[in-house]
Amino acid sequence: MCDIIIREAKFEDIINIVVVKQQVWIDTYATDGVRSEFSEYVINEFTVGNEEALFNNPDIFTLVAEYNNHIVGLLQLNYSAEAPVSGVTYPEITVLYVLRRFCRQGIGVCLLNEAERILKESGRGGYWLSVYSVNESAIRFYLREGHSDAGHIYFTMDGNDYENRIMVKQF
Repeated sequence: MCDIIIREAKFEDIINIVVVKQQVWIDTYATDGVRSEFSEYVINEFTVGNEEALFNNPDIFTLVAEYNNHIVGLLQLNYSAEAPVSGVTYPEITVLYVLRRFCRQGIGVCLLNEAERILKESGRGGYWLSVYSVNESAIRFYLREGHSDAGHIYFTMDGNDYENRIMVKQF
């Protein structure tokens, strides 16, 4: 999609980043509908205050995808995250979210390409991320983009465990 602009996030983007995170997270995890467990997590985790803290953290870097001056996707890198698999010392892509209406238009690839360019320029040899194990289209996407499946971790919420696959990409 040629009308998409990938750029570094600005402070004034924070409220829109929060809303994109809320929407994509619910769309991804609440596959059977919304229940209190999901609602409480989204309301408490994806807040303006939390996003401001991420914005002010020098270890976090955020890219946004913009279409007609609207944020339609984002990617966040955490340079200080520790990988849950041995031997991986790369930064983590903590978020790669694209609004459903804009999926399958190359936006995720554009965000990944820009993140990879930034990481290569800073001398990094790759990155890792986790993806919800039932999100088969996302897993296929990462495999198609050259990631390898390096194992799994569990995301625990309200006493329930949700398996996530660890995907690693080396340059």
